[in-house]
Amino acid sequence: MSSFSLPPLPHLPPLHAWLPSHTLHPRDSSFLQPPLPPIPQSLFLRPSPVSLSSSSAPNPATTTTTTSAASEIPGQCLDPACTTAVRYRGFCKAHGGSRKCKVIGCTKGGQGNNLCIGHGGGKRCEVDGCFKASQSRGLCKAHGGGARCIEPGCNKSSQGSDGRCRKHGGGKRCTVDGCLVGAQRGNKCAIHGGTRYCTEPTCNRTDRGGGFCEMHRKNKVCKQPACSRLRKEQCGGFCMTHHRANLILSGKQPSDGDNDGDSVATDEQRSSHDGGD
Repeated sequence: MSSFSLPPLPHLPPLHAWLPSHTLHPRDSSFLQPPLPPIPQSLFLRPSPVSLSSSSAPNPATTTTTTSAASEIPGQCLDPACTTAVRYRGFCKAHGGSRKCKVIGCTKGGQGNNLCIGHGGGKRCEVDGCFKASQSRGLCKAHGGGARCIEPGCNKSSQGSDGRCRKHGGGKRCTVDGCLVGAQRGNKCAIHGGTRYCTEPTCNRTDRGGGFCEMHRKNKVCKQPACSRLRKEQCGGFCMTHHRANLILSGKQPSDGDNDGDSVATDEQRSSHDGGD
């Protein structure tokens, strides 16, 4: 039997010729999102900070400076550096626009007739002969106005936020542990040191109002009949309450010295008598 031989194989290309080319072809996303040019570095520079002291309109909420009574100019804004004319006593619109009591030197807000409550502004009690400020229902606290005690059958004025009078637990209590008595002065009751004494030398009686005991205040009371409040020298011998009443009845404007308080004794007198507490 004759031998059979295979024909010679054709020349084949090398193996690397069959592998894919190393040339990278772009993806589909590169056509949809072409590369952007570089961003200039100047855009990354931050602007210089602006000084807060630069000129700007004043903030009404922070404007609290007022002129003194001596330097106050009627018809002009109460801000010392402002010369804007106003028709009322107070601040111009640029400085808050708040109206003040028209009494020179008074810092309280006007309630009625451009006067604060202390100088006769606002509504008065409807009871004949009473010139106290009205709280509610046209009455002052003494005549039933304002919030009442929530205890059944009690018609006294409410003192604290819990809606009760002092007798039923309203108002401030003594800060001494275990004491439930109402505080008088210094957050303590009369028993635990909340008592003031008469400012007259060598007198150890309790202060009954204005820095004097019941005996030493007899010749210092208001000349209005049946009134036990202390008089004020600048009120013509009347207490502040009856002095305001006389001003309201006469239609006169209160003067600069008509400030609050009926006390005749000064703080220095009380301080020296109480030992500087």
